[in-house]
Amino acid sequence: MKKRILLTCLAVILLLSGCTGTKSPAGLEPLAFVVPRNWQELDSTPALEERISLIEQLVRENPYRGVANDFTVNHIGTQRSELTITWLAINRTGRPIRNISFDIVLLRDDIYSIPIELTESFIGIIPDQAATVFTLSLPAEEAFEYLLSLLNDVVDGAANMFLEDAVIEFADE
Repeated sequence: MKKRILLTCLAVILLLSGCTGTKSPAGLEPLAFVVPRNWQELDSTPALEERISLIEQLVRENPYRGVANDFTVNHIGTQRSELTITWLAINRTGRPIRNISFDIVLLRDDIYSIPIELTESFIGIIPDQAATVFTLSLPAEEAFEYLLSLLNDVVDGAANMFLEDAVIEFADE
């Protein structure tokens, strides 16, 4: 029952967060979804399959997320029971990404910076015009609640979120 409620909450968050419609902005191709390598290596369970299906549906219904010629991330869900935040990593750089590191910076009255490293061995290669998913696990409920309040403020326009100090290794180098 608890898992069902969590999956239902994730579905609602996925459908409501960052919906941009289906009209193609100039020059953007529809995104493809790539299941991350670390999820591919997990034993298949109904919960995992449902989660992948929900994210695939989100990408299908919002295929023009992201910015042309750039790499972006979108917050797409939270799991309170696991203190995790789920992000969609979107590659529209024009080249496949092998490894990328960056900081997600959230700015309100103070600055909260989250270092992220997505490697080929962990997430796989992110093709151009594709999105994959990664999760951020937080060590304590206080940190989770604080980060969630910042993300809610970003949605409400009371805070800003941006990527900083990105280092990209392209797969075709």
